[in-house]
Amino acid sequence: MYLCLEIGIDSEILLEYKIFKKEDILKLSKELFADYKKDKSDESYFRIILNCDYDNSTYEINNSDFGSKEELLDIKKINNIKIEFDDYKKKNHVSINLREGDKDYSYMEINGSDEKWIDHKYQKINDIIGSVEPQSNLFLKYEKIIYHFSSINIGFLFWEIYAWLYYYFGGKPYSTTPASGLTLQMTIEKIPILGYLYVLLFSWMVGCFILLAFWDKIKKLWLSIEFNFGPEHLKIQKNRRKFLGLLITLIILPLLLNILFLVFG
Repeated sequence: MYLCLEIGIDSEILLEYKIFKKEDILKLSKELFADYKKDKSDESYFRIILNCDYDNSTYEINNSDFGSKEELLDIKKINNIKIEFDDYKKKNHVSINLREGDKDYSYMEINGSDEKWIDHKYQKINDIIGSVEPQSNLFLKYEKIIYHFSSINIGFLFWEIYAWLYYYFGGKPYSTTPASGLTLQMTIEKIPILGYLYVLLFSWMVGCFILLAFWDKIKKLWLSIEFNFGPEHLKIQKNRRKFLGLLITLIILPLLLNILFLVFG
């Protein structure tokens, strides 16, 4: 999704995978509030609208309230922020809307009769948004590699559970056929080359099938637009990412090391 001007200037601001902190929101607000203070009259206004999906509340900060209600960003879980400035006399208008998790509803509009003012305002806002922390991490950078490695690990876990259940309910764990209940180590010991290929291929296929049902939900933990302010316990995606990291550390990595040890050890 691109933030673009609506006044014929061929310029665009890319707004995707950004983590907005309170300081970033205040910078954008102060940039528009400065225009209001400069052109302050009965024909101009400045306002910020804050929407909270958590409790379905809406807060509007008008001209004189700016600077006195900043604590709302700390105590409420904000999902949508709209910052507006209008000068009806000069026909200048700036509107910035940021929707957490949804870049399609995030946009910027700059209109005015003075092209130099529009260029200057565009550049100032572009600089502020450009300084916002990007949503970058190993998962987004190496998504496909992580997907396939995770599939092998999940498939391997499925294999081990299947082998244990098979043996527990009366199977023959030392059968020469992998499908008859061999664990990974037994398979590799009896038929090393075929065992490596069979186990890896089987684990990958089963893991891909299982992971496919959850992968889109996992990807959505990294929001295209994220607000990193407000109560910590209400930052759902951030807390789920922490849990996912713990899960990978305690389960996925040990399984991967076990596979590498059995194959190359």
